[in-house]
Amino acid sequence: MPDRETLPARLCVRVTQPGGVCAGRAKGVAGREGEIGAGERACIQLRVARKHASGLDKAVGACHGRSMKTRSPRLAVRALILLQDRLLLVNAYGGGRSDLWCAPGGGVNAGSSLPDNLIREVHEETGLTVEVGAPALVNEFHAPTRGFHQVDFYFHCRVTAGQIKHDWRDPEGVVTERRFFSRAEMAAIRYKPDALPAAAWDGALLYDPLELIVL
Repeated sequence: MPDRETLPARLCVRVTQPGGVCAGRAKGVAGREGEIGAGERACIQLRVARKHASGLDKAVGACHGRSMKTRSPRLAVRALILLQDRLLLVNAYGGGRSDLWCAPGGGVNAGSSLPDNLIREVHEETGLTVEVGAPALVNEFHAPTRGFHQVDFYFHCRVTAGQIKHDWRDPEGVVTERRFFSRAEMAAIRYKPDALPAAAWDGALLYDPLELIVL
């Protein structure tokens, strides 16, 4: 970070002579001391001090450039699909890396609404066509060491076409398992987020607080 005493001397300020006549710009205040009077030097110092107080953070940020930027959270949508009082879940990770289950869905593409994104993602992962209903849950998780942060929006959905088929292929090759679970059966599996059963069966709009990502 630039030294707080030396930074103001390099700021560009406007010098005004008595009577309001502009005397030009002084990039190095110390270098023009022989050309201006004591009163004008005091005016310069006041102007520089004000600029220093209000703009130091901005000036430092410009010096550091990209190091001041932060990544925006990734947005995703997920479907709560109940059929005969059983909730549809899919494998959370591909390649058999984990036994964690989650609701079907995926990342949001800019320019499309949340429901439109969800209809696309559910069809890609399950082969089902759904009608998107009311929102049910907001969940967020992150991996601080990687700067990753995701916010998931869950909606109640109703199947309007299609059925679960074992030979359906997810275009991205991630989802390979699709199963319906009763609420009682969910007690015997690993799933995220923790509020998933309450969001699916209890009907209230919920928020599941920020937590660390798990495998």
